[in-house]
Amino acid sequence: MKTFKYCLLLFIELICISGSLQTVFSQSLQGQPLADSLINELSKTKNDTVYIKTLLGISRALLENDPSVSLKYADSAMQLSQQHNWRKGVALSYLYKARYYRTTSDYVAGLEYASKSFTIFDSLKWKRGVADCYSETANNYERLGNYSKAVENNFKAISIYEELGIDLNVGLIYNNIGNNYFNINNYSKALENYNKSLVYFTKSNNKFGIASALDNMSSVYQEQGITEKVNEYNLRAIKLFEEINDKPALGRIYNNRGNILAEQKNFDSALIYYKKAISIAENLDIKSTTANSYYGIGDIYLNLAKNGPANYIMPAMLNTGKEALLNNAYNYYSKCLALSKEIGDLSLLMTCTKSLSQTETLRGNYKSALDFYTKSTIYKDSIFNDENKTKIATLENERLAEVKNKEIQLLNKENALQAAEAKRIYSILGIIVLAVIIIALLQYRSSKHKQKAKNNIEKAYTELKSTQAQLIQSEKMASLGELTAGIAHEIQNPLNFVNNFSEVNSELIDEMNSELDEGDINEAKIISNNIKQNLEKINHHGKRADAIVKGMLQHSQSNKGHKELTDINVLCDEYLRLSYHGLRAKDKNFNADFTTDFDNSIGKINVVPQDIGRVLLNLINNAFYTTNEKKKTAGDSYKPLVSIKTKRINDKVEVKVTDNGNGIPLKIVDKIFQPFFTTKPAGEGTGLGLSLSYDIITKEHYGTIKVESKEGEGSQFIFQLPK
Repeated sequence: MKTFKYCLLLFIELICISGSLQTVFSQSLQGQPLADSLINELSKTKNDTVYIKTLLGISRALLENDPSVSLKYADSAMQLSQQHNWRKGVALSYLYKARYYRTTSDYVAGLEYASKSFTIFDSLKWKRGVADCYSETANNYERLGNYSKAVENNFKAISIYEELGIDLNVGLIYNNIGNNYFNINNYSKALENYNKSLVYFTKSNNKFGIASALDNMSSVYQEQGITEKVNEYNLRAIKLFEEINDKPALGRIYNNRGNILAEQKNFDSALIYYKKAISIAENLDIKSTTANSYYGIGDIYLNLAKNGPANYIMPAMLNTGKEALLNNAYNYYSKCLALSKEIGDLSLLMTCTKSLSQTETLRGNYKSALDFYTKSTIYKDSIFNDENKTKIATLENERLAEVKNKEIQLLNKENALQAAEAKRIYSILGIIVLAVIIIALLQYRSSKHKQKAKNNIEKAYTELKSTQAQLIQSEKMASLGELTAGIAHEIQNPLNFVNNFSEVNSELIDEMNSELDEGDINEAKIISNNIKQNLEKINHHGKRADAIVKGMLQHSQSNKGHKELTDINVLCDEYLRLSYHGLRAKDKNFNADFTTDFDNSIGKINVVPQDIGRVLLNLINNAFYTTNEKKKTAGDSYKPLVSIKTKRINDKVEVKVTDNGNGIPLKIVDKIFQPFFTTKPAGEGTGLGLSLSYDIITKEHYGTIKVESKEGEGSQFIFQLPK
């Protein structure tokens, strides 16, 4: 699957052609039919620039089906661009030649032409072209196995595409980076970048890119052995390609589906998809897809010959002998080899000849096996030989030299400017020196006054910080006071259970002793089991009381807490009830309804529980307070209600605290989170509760908090935390 990913990637690039050429490809991506239509347009084109762009369009359209003809059109475009001194056209031609050499596995030549193209685009200051060259350079390094260089150049490309706002290309590069990490088995990074590419393809509403990203993610899950996700993502990709009826892409994705099923040893289904791919590719004359599908079928027959069809779900081949299976493998590998030679794909030639060598070995044709093995080695050496490595090093040195020359030129210009500036500075230096002396004298006189003022300010600032710290701790202790009554109510329940079960156990022990005296062992055992169950309940309720006390102690701490996995639903429910019982304890006439609506799919999130508890307590107390205030004036028809709701939204968790109180006047909504701002009467609030809540949510937990309110109808405080 990793090898074929390059073929799919090449087709993705069709939707990301440089500059104005993109419009040429906006209506069709069907290879030869597009090339034919562009060739017809050549006779109608009079403008030289448009003519050159059309030549390049034909080169791109034929790149997979007929690479040698594609190269001729790119050469023609380059020659015309040179004749008309259109440097941008020359650079584009170089870039297309680089893509041709990459397609035919001559990656060193691909790097060379990408470098030539880069030099021209860089001198023209055309950022889009520079980014395309970085992308092409990365693609060639990836094929050579130099993934660090590939990632480096991809990130250079992506920074420019993001600056230019070309979302489609940003998605493509994230996809390429995902491939880089995939090929070094860093699957978490691969998934991370495929997901990013999915975001940008979705933003661009490009179904082809979305499907490609989904298919690549299925490849990661295949390597991780997560079969369910492999099939889910791959089938989603196939469905999208079928929706847009993109025949070339369907051929490739059917081939990839065959690869997936073959790796899962589901050979019957794999053969069906390979044959679907071949049917489409042969109809469109897409030789690369046909060759890869032939190779996949050859692999199936070779696997069956090695292990026997009886070991797999292959009803149609149970009676097929090993010799027939090897013959089939040889025939399909041979078809792949012929097409690979035709399109000049060295990578596929290397892989195919290696498989043919294995097949011939099993057939007993050792001389033929040796010949194929030798050819495979030759193809491998032609890609990764020392001469090519030297060329790559030379290209990199040339690029570094260019960068250094530019730096030297910039430095010389800066030196010249600095020399001119120095002359101007010297001419007015005398005036400046005199002015400085006068200013120095004046500053000396005022420095003592400033130093004294500074000391006073620092002292006042220190006192202010100390006061602020005390106020913040006072606010925390005030909220602890509000909790105390609620905690007393909550802790009473487990303590009652402990006392009641202790008394019951005492009676049961007496009964058990009585039964033992009478010799009824079975009844005594039943009673002892009851005692054990009661002790377990005592232990459970004792731990519950302990947890409530610990929570109170944590709430009162002045130091910063530590984040831990916390059930936000349990936390919300706990503080809602503590707040309600606390307010009831302070005011016996207080009464209000409250409701909860918790999303059970949230699970646990990483927060400081006592700090989030402070936020919840503050918001819930405020909600109950405003409903109680409204009840004093609204009459008996008004029913106070406070509700709390949790919900998971993508990678965030949202908590809403809603009341039907008086609401917040529009003119003060913007001030509600400011320190010391309060709408409560003097003595009933410090004005720090919402300010502290804002800091806890936004600064300590990197979340958001806001308020929505309608005066006279109620308010809703909403905060979100990262999942």
